[in-house]
Amino acid sequence: MCEPKDSERTRLANEMVEKHGGVLVHPNQDPDVIAGQGTIAVELLDQFREIGDLDAIFVPVGGGGMISGIAMFAKTAFPGLKVIGLEPSLADDCYKSLKAGRIVPNETYPDTCADGVRTNIGENAWPIIRDFVDEVITFSEQEIKDGWILGMQTLKTVLEPTAGLGVACATNKKVQEKFAGKRVCVILCGSNCDFHQAKKFIQ
Repeated sequence: MCEPKDSERTRLANEMVEKHGGVLVHPNQDPDVIAGQGTIAVELLDQFREIGDLDAIFVPVGGGGMISGIAMFAKTAFPGLKVIGLEPSLADDCYKSLKAGRIVPNETYPDTCADGVRTNIGENAWPIIRDFVDEVITFSEQEIKDGWILGMQTLKTVLEPTAGLGVACATNKKVQEKFAGKRVCVILCGSNCDFHQAKKFIQ
């Protein structure tokens, strides 16, 4: 166990590698992990070829590994395709970084319910995000929680709170107006759900 912040996780991970003779595989900055995340786009676009071109992909952003892998393949194969990041307003470092043209980390450890994106975008993911991601949209905590609960109720599947970003995006009026008549895909990023925490959100 360690303090919930990037610097402490990195320190402890390196300490364990040294102690046990291990190899550190970074969860979102390792080039092979980023490439592996890109296969989401490969499979997705293969499916869409059967029904027509895809106009946009919406992807939650934490460390940036998933969106950079997806964006690198998708924008190379289909340059006109939009890749759009989704972030909590409380953890909007990617949004701020794209606006500034440089990495702007979160000032404090984000207290967002979307625990899968509480980290900052990393140095390996950043150049890919800068060059291939079109924009980032942010959502409030209530929008994320509402999206998360609605997603589980309607899809009848377990989603992690971070996946609520995707449902919040799909049900957002401004997003719907902007992409009216377009073929879009929303990535629901996982099912790592702490049900004790979930109970708190629902209440």
